Amino acid sequence: MLRPEPRTVAVAVTTAACLVGDSMLYVVLPLYWREAGLGALWQVGVLLALNRFVRLVTNVFTGWFYQRWSVRAGMLWAIGMSVLVDLGYAFGKGFVLWCLMRAAWGCAWSLLRIGGLITVSAASGGSDAGRQMGWYNGVYRLGSLVGALIGGLAMPWLGWIGTALLFAPLPVLCLPWIGRVLDERRAAPSPSPSQPAAERSPAASRGMVMAGGFIVSFIYQGLFVSTLSDVLHTRYGVAVEVAGIVLTTSLVSGFIQSARWAWEPFLGVGVGRLMDTSERSRFIQGTILIFSAVSFLVLTAVRASAGFILLSLFILATGTALTVITDAAAATTARSIRSPAFLSTYAVIQDLGAAAGPVTGYALVSWHAFGAAYPLMAVLLLLMWTGLWITLWKSPQSCG
Repeated sequence: MLRPEPRTVAVAVTTAACLVGDSMLYVVLPLYWREAGLGALWQVGVLLALNRFVRLVTNVFTGWFYQRWSVRAGMLWAIGMSVLVDLGYAFGKGFVLWCLMRAAWGCAWSLLRIGGLITVSAASGGSDAGRQMGWYNGVYRLGSLVGALIGGLAMPWLGWIGTALLFAPLPVLCLPWIGRVLDERRAAPSPSPSQPAAERSPAASRGMVMAGGFIVSFIYQGLFVSTLSDVLHTRYGVAVEVAGIVLTTSLVSGFIQSARWAWEPFLGVGVGRLMDTSERSRFIQGTILIFSAVSFLVLTAVRASAGFILLSLFILATGTALTVITDAAAATTARSIRSPAFLSTYAVIQDLGAAAGPVTGYALVSWHAFGAAYPLMAVLLLLMWTGLWITLWKSPQSCG
């Protein structure tokens, strides 16, 4: 299957449309918090993190929801909440109301994310989960790129209310598509044929999928990206010279982190297709883990700014690949045991990793021990490689 399954595309585009308003906040809210009706800068930090903590709870209930209702029902609820939240961003005033809006967005994101994982699991047919997951991850994360870019550009021209209202209609445009492509069947992935569920997915393999999801999100969504600006500032000061051009460290950090949103639709699909079709998929996965671990160790010693930037981009590229691989493994496992609850647990584990990463990073900074952060990430990736070798790769029945 060279093209993505229509259900995968519909859910991915819907997720991207709902995501743009949230991504806009990360660019404009730290600068325009007074216009948003907030009373202090610390409230911005609380609001941007609040939805992550809400999702730790809502992911569990979302798994229960999808055991009883369809993905289409979940998408419709998520679209409705996203539109109301975007309208609330435009007109809401006060910290308490903003907390309620961010909590509502956390609920909407749980429905979108777990619904997307279930859709990929059901659409993949067990043979192209990597490719489908690459399409899904790449397309929906374009919403982050659009929200960050358009939000930053529109704010000086349209003001706070105009910018927030600019994104509110986008999810509504997906309603006819969702109604046509998705059906009302209960959202339980179809199992792979022949073997009992326990034989198809041993407990050790399921545990390794969870551990892999935690490690990848801890590193690539948490520790590495959250501390990148601080590392650049510590090493190079307020400005970085690259090829004779002086750039601010904030601009360099923004470029490094936003570049992955641009390449994910292409790199993610390529990695997914390679993992689905190559007879050496296990070797490829192990090689990515080893190269990424070595890159973190090298990054500890790199002093040239150009080398640091290039190596950081390479590390984020390996993060894109590993995210597709671990998400596809979760979708395949959920299909084999016919359990949306497995995907909700996986989403909780991912959010725990993404939340624990920044906390760990800035704890190391405050303890003047950040030099241990990159070796720590290398060790975690090597542990992941070891665990995969023991629980999955040595088994002749395990999928690549």
